[in-house]
Amino acid sequence: MPEISNEAFAAWAESVGAKGDQAHLEQLRDEVQGMMGRLAHLDDIDVSEVAPEDASLRHDGGVA
Repeated sequence: MPEISNEAFAAWAESVGAKGDQAHLEQLRDEVQGMMGRLAHLDDIDVSEVAPEDASLRHDGGVA
C-alpha cells in the first residue's frame, strides 16, 4: 500500500472533521497507515464460493 502523505492525510482529516495539532495528526496518520496495510490483505481472501446471503451478519451482530 502506498504511503499517505501528511498533506493528503491532513486534507482527509479535515474533510471528516478530525481535529488535532500537527503532532497528533501525524501520529494518527501513522496508525491509519498501519491499519490500512493490515486490511489490504482482506482483498486476497477468495470469497467467490460464498453466497451473498451467507456472508452477512444478523442485526444482533451474530453470524447469519
